[in-house]
Amino acid sequence: MNATRQDSGVGGAPVATAAAAAASVLLARAKELAREHVAVDADDGATFDVLVFGLADETYALELGYVREVGALVELTALPGVPDYVLGITCMHGEIVAVIDLRKIFGLAERGLRDSRQVIVVQWGDMEFGILAERVAGVRRLASAGLQTALPTLTDVRAAYLKGITPDGTVVLAAAKLLADPTLVVRQAAANSAK
Repeated sequence: MNATRQDSGVGGAPVATAAAAAASVLLARAKELAREHVAVDADDGATFDVLVFGLADETYALELGYVREVGALVELTALPGVPDYVLGITCMHGEIVAVIDLRKIFGLAERGLRDSRQVIVVQWGDMEFGILAERVAGVRRLASAGLQTALPTLTDVRAAYLKGITPDGTVVLAAAKLLADPTLVVRQAAANSAK
């Protein structure tokens, strides 16, 4: 007699079938977690992921597809002859990154930074820089249909970089506009001529 024994798993399903189903679910989750976050045009009616951060008692967000990394600001070296919104440079994983202060660009109150200063490194093509944040709240998914496109209380500068505002008041910045703005590019020649 050649009988084979097949144990029952969850809900009476054979163990082999339950293991295959679990492996399938885990593979699907791994693929979702491993997928590259691509910057999407939030005007197409889709949802998109943002990194939410705080600055000057306000809540901001950047499209996740433009965020390269987030890290603690351990050391900052000031640079002479640069605009006041350029705080300086820092080294992150052996790479030199310029750090800007959006509070100065947006005309926000400078109440001093808390001890938990973070740098959000944004990148698009060859352009990259770090944005100083007081706190990073995490990742959130937004629906572009839920964004309000303008508020009369925003300054011209903030409105120029605005993607939209969520119903809870989070200001979603257009990272592509920030990264494409030639006034935010600090060139060596400009720094030398200011001396």
